[in-house]
Amino acid sequence: MQTLDERTATLRVATFLASATGLLLLHFAGLPAFLQAIPLLGFIFFAFLIWRQDRIRQVLRLFHKRLELGRRQRACAELDWGNIPALPPVLVDKLPRYFSDLDLIQGHAVLRLVNQTVSTRGWARLLSYFDSNAIDAKEMLRRQKTVQEMARLQVLRRRFMVTEALWAGLIESDRIEDLLARPLHTPRAPWFFGLVFAAQAAFLGLFAWFALTAGSPYFMLAGIVLYLTYRRASREVRLLEAYAYGMSVDVSLGKFSALAEVAGRMSRAGGENLRALLAPFSGERNPRRILALTGRVVGCLGVRQNYILHMAVNLLFPWDFFWTLRLEKLRREIHDQMPTWLNTLAEVEVFLSLAEFCVAHPDYVFPETAEANEPALQAQGLAHPLIEASKRVGNDLVLSKEQRCLVITGSNMSGKSTFLRSIGVNVLLARSGTVVCARRLRLGPLQLATSLRLNDSLEEGLSSFYAEVRQLKRILEHAEAGKPVLYLIDEVFRGTNNRERLIGSRAYIRRLSATTAFGLVTTHDLELAQLASENPGIHNFHFKEDFEGDEMRFHYKLAPGPCPTTNALKVMELAGLPTK
Repeated sequence: MQTLDERTATLRVATFLASATGLLLLHFAGLPAFLQAIPLLGFIFFAFLIWRQDRIRQVLRLFHKRLELGRRQRACAELDWGNIPALPPVLVDKLPRYFSDLDLIQGHAVLRLVNQTVSTRGWARLLSYFDSNAIDAKEMLRRQKTVQEMARLQVLRRRFMVTEALWAGLIESDRIEDLLARPLHTPRAPWFFGLVFAAQAAFLGLFAWFALTAGSPYFMLAGIVLYLTYRRASREVRLLEAYAYGMSVDVSLGKFSALAEVAGRMSRAGGENLRALLAPFSGERNPRRILALTGRVVGCLGVRQNYILHMAVNLLFPWDFFWTLRLEKLRREIHDQMPTWLNTLAEVEVFLSLAEFCVAHPDYVFPETAEANEPALQAQGLAHPLIEASKRVGNDLVLSKEQRCLVITGSNMSGKSTFLRSIGVNVLLARSGTVVCARRLRLGPLQLATSLRLNDSLEEGLSSFYAEVRQLKRILEHAEAGKPVLYLIDEVFRGTNNRERLIGSRAYIRRLSATTAFGLVTTHDLELAQLASENPGIHNFHFKEDFEGDEMRFHYKLAPGPCPTTNALKVMELAGLPTK
């Protein structure tokens, strides 16, 4: 295709030069005029080549965009971060704590694998799908079915993404809404249009009577009245700006119309949930139909480009007034519908992203929703999507009324923190409606609360320990409020001394296990394993490692009971530090 474009460009230049040279030679040779017209055929062919090359380049742009989308999907599946675009800027402080705890938006982030949005509104909507912490099973199922329907529409899905990627700069919501916010006339304009129409009808009638009967020239008086009425009415209507304004609207929304056409086809080809989502893009008042009407109105206002024709039609009928009023009516309709259209497009972007993530990971599964009398969370082969498939180790997990709080012990680097993040990330993916990195996942409507990665807050003058204390207090308040909380706490009270950490951890875990919440707490303090004998809702699990000579080998498999080994001194010894 690239070669064809280059050949067409060369042929176009050659055709123009040959036609121009032939025209000059025939003219100076003094040949008859009809022979001198022969080179004009070359200029016609030259114009055809311009059109042809434009089409070829358009196809090339689409082809390159499709290749780019394909490369990105492969990069996401293979965790090739060099070919995965960075995320748009976001204010982390405005998001829940688990966004940073679970690596959703920073560095090698989970949302980099998911995000396929182009517009700012689409990106904000995708964030909200991971921020919606209180959705019910019905909403989770609706999202999931919509993603499944979207995933089946591979051709239309890619066509929409290519179209949106090509024209993203023209469909940003702020620009469109600002453009549509300017009215073209005052509320009184229709009344003045009626007066102008009546005055013009009187003028034309009296002029015709004068011309046919040679009667009194009353039409001159009617002409003065018409002129004064027209002058007064023009203060109510922006006649001179209407055409330029209409052209701006037509150009800015022309590419939006292309997206609306693809969305309409998705609606017809999709299932029940996709049709419900895309309802604003189907029916009589869909954006493609309304924007086509706008184009025709702008075309009618375009007669002002021909001065003589413009004068003639306005002499016979208040042409500019009529079509400006018509354009204002369409502007109001588009202005009223545009928020719905843009919000729907943002939703489409979200489900496209979730569907692309689903297609890129065929080994992942869609989660199931748990009933009220079932365990809150059941997982088989649960793993982290940011770990390569060849290195990924899955684990099974059950959280139920009988097994509410799991105390996870284990050595350094054994996999405790990664396991907590695997749970949190997959719960969020499940709630968003897409697939999860597991063989099976069944969960209820849990609200996520985390305390995994805490840093000093320079702005608030807080130490990491006090920041952890505040976060743990929030988790406990949510749990004691009776909400279906899933808490994930890594190294509870890590920022203080051993004695006080152990006292505080025991009291906190006892209090937390007495609530209706579910969750996991990791710790290095093996003494906390004794809590399981005091409270039937607390259960011990662990991760451990084996030593083969001077080499540590981690299994990353969750096992019942407290951890039977430690490795801190061995790690220090292997690093060359003194241990005695």
